Amino acid sequence: MKQAVGRWWAETAVYLAHVAALARPGARVRGFAVHPFQAGALHGWQASDLCLLVEEGRRQVDRQRADLDRIQARSQLLFTVAVFPTAAHLVSWAKFAPQARQSAGKAKSASTGQGTPG
Repeated sequence: MKQAVGRWWAETAVYLAHVAALARPGARVRGFAVHPFQAGALHGWQASDLCLLVEEGRRQVDRQRADLDRIQARSQLLFTVAVFPTAAHLVSWAKFAPQARQSAGKAKSASTGQGTPG
């Protein structure tokens, strides 16, 4: 339980740092020391052990990259939502809301549009 809370807190700290960086474009986000340790010597290891070590390192990097992508997506969503004062403004900007088109009291067909280009 303690480890889960510690991991949650570490993810939250990274998340908040990325949110703060969105407010200041070009600002560097500080690094977080996750597992500080002293590297040991590799001489005397078998080639198969070294291959396993490299594979495990790649798996960890892939997992950390996925975690970072998830955190960045959360930060971008929070920033996007914070720009709009209400949910209606966000929906209107994203062109998900149908437009009410009338002319001379007659309703005309309206679509939601194509969204923001790009």
